[in-house]
Amino acid sequence: MISIIIPVYNHALYTYRTIESLIENTNSKFKLIMIDDGSTDDTKNYAIELTKRLRSSFYYGQNEGNKGVHYSWNAGLRVAFNNNEDYIAIINNDLLFTKDWDLPLITALNSFKLVSPYCTNRDLPDDWPQGKDRAPNPAGIDILGACFMARTKTWREIGLFPEAMKHYFGDNWLVDRVGKENCQQVKESYIHHFFCMTTTQLNNNFWFAKDGEEYNNLKIDKI
Repeated sequence: MISIIIPVYNHALYTYRTIESLIENTNSKFKLIMIDDGSTDDTKNYAIELTKRLRSSFYYGQNEGNKGVHYSWNAGLRVAFNNNEDYIAIINNDLLFTKDWDLPLITALNSFKLVSPYCTNRDLPDDWPQGKDRAPNPAGIDILGACFMARTKTWREIGLFPEAMKHYFGDNWLVDRVGKENCQQVKESYIHHFFCMTTTQLNNNFWFAKDGEEYNNLKIDKI
């Protein structure tokens, strides 16, 4: 079973599309952990509906204000550690999934510590969901930061994310912590990422520079 963590901050329509796609296309049993980072739109109403529909397979947590994505990832990890499922995945709330996307990732975790799917990004391709144009992370990082999975044992070894980086560089930190040789993007697993649609309210230049400085100051020890 998988614990799936999804941080959300407004953009309820993207959240709805992501979660409904997840429910429809995930083969494994899973528990969904939604961490609301201070949304002011209809996100909570959708969470209430999910609570009724998914019952014990859904957890909804609310941060006190807008704390940033890495704070939300950590809040979700704390819940997932208590669930003690076999695997933990972290996903963005601007994704679409293809059928059985989770199975190739689980298989790849027999050989690697951290895995993520291939993707298309920005505009939904005309051939969706066949994915002739699927590709590794377009940012060139060794995992796709919008969706990644590891065994729960590995997550416990990794530990929590540095929260001084509020929005960016968490995926870089994760690869440095695990080691590139232990990371794999799995072509057989395929999603679509609308790419930064859920961060459009940020002052991206400011936060990218600030979080980049925090990342450069970190001393990162491999697990």
